[in-house]
Amino acid sequence: MLRGIDHLYDADSFEPGTVVEVTAPLEATHWGTRWIRVREPEGRIFALEEAPEGAG
Repeated sequence: MLRGIDHLYDADSFEPGTVVEVTAPLEATHWGTRWIRVREPEGRIFALEEAPEGAG
């Protein structure tokens, strides 16, 4: 399981390292957010999303 990732504050400098495999690169969505999808060693897939600037 991914540990220690609560928020994706600085998505441009996010480096998942060798613990996870990036399955979808960081990309903009039509909602004004950006997201990335990763797979952890046990096969679970997580989507990490960056809120638009100025969002609470």
